[in-house]
Amino acid sequence: MNRIVIKLKELIKKLPFVKLAIHHIYIYVIHPLGLLNLGLYTTFRTLKFFKLKNNIQKWKASMRVSCHIIEKGLTMPDKRLGFGQERVLFVANEILSHLDYKNLPEINIAVGILKEYDKIHTENNYTLPFKLQDKIDDVINSYPEVASLSQIKVTIEDYFSAKDSSFHTFALSRHSIRNFSGSVSLEQLNDSIELALTAPSACNRQAIKCHLFNNKDIVQKILSYQNGNRGFGHLVPQLCILTVDLRMIGTNEQNDIYFNAGLFAMNLSYAFHFNRVGSCMLNWAVTPKKDKTLKKIAGILDPESVAVIIAFGAVNDKIEIARSTKMKLNDAVVYH
Repeated sequence: MNRIVIKLKELIKKLPFVKLAIHHIYIYVIHPLGLLNLGLYTTFRTLKFFKLKNNIQKWKASMRVSCHIIEKGLTMPDKRLGFGQERVLFVANEILSHLDYKNLPEINIAVGILKEYDKIHTENNYTLPFKLQDKIDDVINSYPEVASLSQIKVTIEDYFSAKDSSFHTFALSRHSIRNFSGSVSLEQLNDSIELALTAPSACNRQAIKCHLFNNKDIVQKILSYQNGNRGFGHLVPQLCILTVDLRMIGTNEQNDIYFNAGLFAMNLSYAFHFNRVGSCMLNWAVTPKKDKTLKKIAGILDPESVAVIIAFGAVNDKIEIARSTKMKLNDAVVYH
């Protein structure tokens, strides 16, 4: 068998057109098929597990997302009483219909958030619709031992007080900021990006680009295509769109787009915090049409893929921050 392979290689060397033909077959047939195979693999896996019935992991994600939306509403700069009623009703119904989940942290967190929602509306003499208030009362009466989960209220000095502390203290002090007072300086911005550039990247290819926007009209136009900035988007002074250049990515490395962007984005988030810049990650999960429209508006080259958008700016003197309770260590780790 080895002799046959050796003879074939020798033959190919003697016939340049055969070598060229094989090269073209690889580039135009095998290579694209590899890309297609990886795409289909990812798509079918997502569809397979997304549609599973009685999926507790999906339920947990749904509750975490819903609770976070309510939390954000409780901390918005321009708080609108009576907000999110459909979402609150959904969470209340989920709590009451899943008594078998009562020991899960998702239930306790949800109950605490609904109690805080009720408390704020009571303190402001705001009357919620009877059906909604009745459901909230049922939740409160079913879980008398769970405390109201208040959000975080801090001054700007308290928020940035851990800048020169240990990394452990510094990392715990960082939160997503949705309450901005204006733009930050070019010096703060450049220093943050230089720090972020120390992030690892696959094979050190460094395919990241930071697209920065200060123009209010363009910032608002970009945010109109992103669905996670309701309630505070109008206050965002500056944006960073992180992209990854597909010309620098290999055949089976599409997922490296988000791996590399994620490493850089978290590094940038910490660098922003170090330089007294508030920031908030905004995911980019849209249709191809919206993706193309955004790139046209933002002047992003076609080979670049948008991975994440980061809202940033100067922080107000007094701010409210969503608590965003994190999972416990035992829920995040599998010891093999």
